[in-house]
Amino acid sequence: MENQTARFVSALLVFIGFCATSVAAGTVDPAKVVIIKADDFRVPSPAWIAFLKASREEGVKVGLGAIVTSIAGKDSTARWMQEQQALGDVEFWNHGWDHTRWTTNGTEVSEFKGSGLAYMRQHLTDSQAGLNSASGKDVTAFGTGYNGFDTNTAAVINATPALRLFFARNVSTVRNLLDSRVAVVKIIGESDGTGKPSAAKFETEFPPGTPGPIAIQLHPANSSFDAARLDEYRKILQYLRTNGYSILLPAEYVETLSATSAATR
Repeated sequence: MENQTARFVSALLVFIGFCATSVAAGTVDPAKVVIIKADDFRVPSPAWIAFLKASREEGVKVGLGAIVTSIAGKDSTARWMQEQQALGDVEFWNHGWDHTRWTTNGTEVSEFKGSGLAYMRQHLTDSQAGLNSASGKDVTAFGTGYNGFDTNTAAVINATPALRLFFARNVSTVRNLLDSRVAVVKIIGESDGTGKPSAAKFETEFPPGTPGPIAIQLHPANSSFDAARLDEYRKILQYLRTNGYSILLPAEYVETLSATSAATR
């Protein structure tokens, strides 16, 4: 009985936290916004389940970047995705069709950098359609594999009206090429390498008062993202909350910008 009560209280506190964030989403300062950008979702796994459990215990919402070729046509994966969304604390964003990378004439090419306009157009069209179908929602956020970007990437994003947010390493370059309707959010990567967040190094890179918005890039399904790294992730979340940052879903951030724009007219 005590265990059941404890679980109920814990779930209630998490729910209250979600509601508070949702209420605040239209009024928060965009410069105090953080988005959890969890890359490379392909299939539900113990690693993803542990990541979502930790996030929920910390009372935060997370964006999961889906590699769409892995989920397209997978009914059981689609059901799981929609179950997570229904809890109100998960949003799936477009992480490309296949997340591939190769070398051509000694130059590294990736799905959305150097691969050409037609190639990118097809991959963005297919990934948007596949993820819309699997999630049951219109997908508005996009982040490329290996954070690739060039003028053709900008062209296909600009030609996709549903997209309202793009995750970027180089905000100034991207901002100059994308339509004004597309919000650009700066990525901060894992401090010790892929799958290896470090709270201490994150705090050095992002000291209290540093303006956002930012997206914290994580790879929860990577083998390096073990229990110790999951604890580092928790410490980062606690640090952000202590310093007054709001952790929003990508769509919530877009809504915040719309609300802020409307209020200033």
